[in-house]
Amino acid sequence: MRATRIFLGIPYLFGAAAMALFSGCSSRGSGAATGARAKNAIPVLVTPPPRNSAYCGGGRSLANYGQAMIELGAADKVAVIDLGIKTWSYLNKSSPKPASGDTEMFFKVTGTTLDGTHFQENGARIMAGFVADGVGEASLGLDAFRIN
Repeated sequence: MRATRIFLGIPYLFGAAAMALFSGCSSRGSGAATGARAKNAIPVLVTPPPRNSAYCGGGRSLANYGQAMIELGAADKVAVIDLGIKTWSYLNKSSPKPASGDTEMFFKVTGTTLDGTHFQENGARIMAGFVADGVGEASLGLDAFRIN
């Protein structure tokens, strides 16, 4: 059996330059998709996860980046895993928001200070499950290899 190669593109770019890169401009991402396809890899975009503002009905930070990636994927016929909405939905149902780093189980904690942007091992494992779910939803033919 021939190995399947998946190229996951996860943007961690912020600010005006990042929006210029993704918003309404499919040609910016086409190079990566074309390069992946030239290597017989399957290009897949993964939207960025939200910050801790998503807890308890909070807003979805970075949603505009995610939407731009979804549009880019549609324009370039590239699968998109919406890690942003999957993570936001998970955190949005989590109440109450941890009052301190002592009770936080998702985001990184330094001492008792909640980072709010970076993830600890538990959060990373949860998001890895969301990515695996997205690979299955995108029908990339890898579900038989999934280990739960």
